[in-house]
Amino acid sequence: GAPAFAGGPRSHYGRSVYGQTAVVLETVARRWGRARLQRTLGRYARRHRFAHPRPADFYRAFAEEYGSWMPRRVLRPALEGGALAAYAVSPPVREGDHTRLRGWRAGGLALSTSLALVHANGRRSRLRWPGSEARLDRRVAGDVVAVHANADRHGLLDPKAGDDAARRIGAETPRGSASLFGWLLLALETLGP
Repeated sequence: GAPAFAGGPRSHYGRSVYGQTAVVLETVARRWGRARLQRTLGRYARRHRFAHPRPADFYRAFAEEYGSWMPRRVLRPALEGGALAAYAVSPPVREGDHTRLRGWRAGGLALSTSLALVHANGRRSRLRWPGSEARLDRRVAGDVVAVHANADRHGLLDPKAGDDAARRIGAETPRGSASLFGWLLLALETLGP
């Protein structure tokens, strides 16, 4: 057979091995801890340093450290199927003394994330979006003027990070928040994962 690099970075194999694997492993490091990932990869490397490991060996190393759910729910779908965890939110909607937040997740990976909320009075808060919920529909107390999913950038498997944040059109934004929020959106769209 041809060497792994023969297909180039645009081939399915090239994307999986050279692109997707790095992004998936960095997502694992950010979500579940870099030391834990390094421990897993170190054990895997020591165990197979004079062998020809197969994908099953790689997955087994992660199952030993994280549990069988990791290869089944995260690694195999992302590495073999190209699954993603793409988040999108719509602008917050004021409903009396509450605000309605809506969002959706696509791409096949059920990874939880957190929402960063900016309130009209300048207060900032967080809201957890569980991985078990593909759609988010929440009412929160107060006047939320901006929302950002995956705000801590733990999940890098979203090819279009620009729709992770939304601001209510026409809402008064706390002093300094508008420019910070705008710069944050610009940075996320420009830099991406």
